[in-house]
Amino acid sequence: MGNKKKKQAKAKEPVKLRYKELSNGNQSIYLDCYSNGKREYEFLKLYLIPETSF
Repeated sequence: MGNKKKKQAKAKEPVKLRYKELSNGNQSIYLDCYSNGKREYEFLKLYLIPETSF
């Protein structure tokens, strides 16, 4: 008979770490929180600054 594979359910993650590209090339780090059908964002005031070579 045919091979039937069960798909694994993807675990829901209520909090995700995300990055937002800024106009100056830096990236802002923030939390994307989802709870009880409501989404909230919490900006952490942390920034990734790309390396520059001189």
